[in-house]
Amino acid sequence: ATRRLSSSLLKTVKKSTVPDTVQKFMTVDPAGDDKDGKGDSWAFMVVGIDPKQDEIGASDVYIMDLCITPMSMNEAIDSISRMYLRNGIIIQLGVEKVALSTIEIHIASALAAQGRVLSTDYQNLVILRPAGRKKTNRIESALTWPLYNGKIHINEEIPKVYRERLGNEMDKFPYWHDDGLDALSYFYDMINDYHLGWYSEDFEIIGKRPKDGYR
Repeated sequence: ATRRLSSSLLKTVKKSTVPDTVQKFMTVDPAGDDKDGKGDSWAFMVVGIDPKQDEIGASDVYIMDLCITPMSMNEAIDSISRMYLRNGIIIQLGVEKVALSTIEIHIASALAAQGRVLSTDYQNLVILRPAGRKKTNRIESALTWPLYNGKIHINEEIPKVYRERLGNEMDKFPYWHDDGLDALSYFYDMINDYHLGWYSEDFEIIGKRPKDGYR
């Protein structure tokens, strides 16, 4: 049986309390073609992870910025670009590959026009794939443990409509929309594939970094 998710387990925090040491990733879950009539939304978010781990090897995660809403392709590309640009250094941008779509190319082009070079060669652009996993299973396996152990936080400055939407997705999982949950689950794919920097005693990042593809 699918384990329920609960918005009551999502910790709302002030942005000022988020550690300066977080390493930020951005995920994009494009809208589907709406053939099933469910009215898919675009979902994209910036998520920071504190590389310092607790006694059981788990890290605190912070949803720093979030948007979940239906929009056109052009609106989405513009909104994604603006979110990327306003959130400082983002280690990797991950985009779910939907069929033969070229959404990641459009996003990279829009950011290139702003002087930000993203490429899979530089490892700062990542193509996200389901890899044969059912979406419900992928979400459940990624989010259940950190949520039930108080590891997922959300910035209170995110517009209430988006925070409530993500909370509703959790409370109604797996029977409702899951666009935001899908984007958040892909974040865990990204950090599993990326070797986070580890910390010396004075908390200077000394771990692996991607190639110099971002500025």
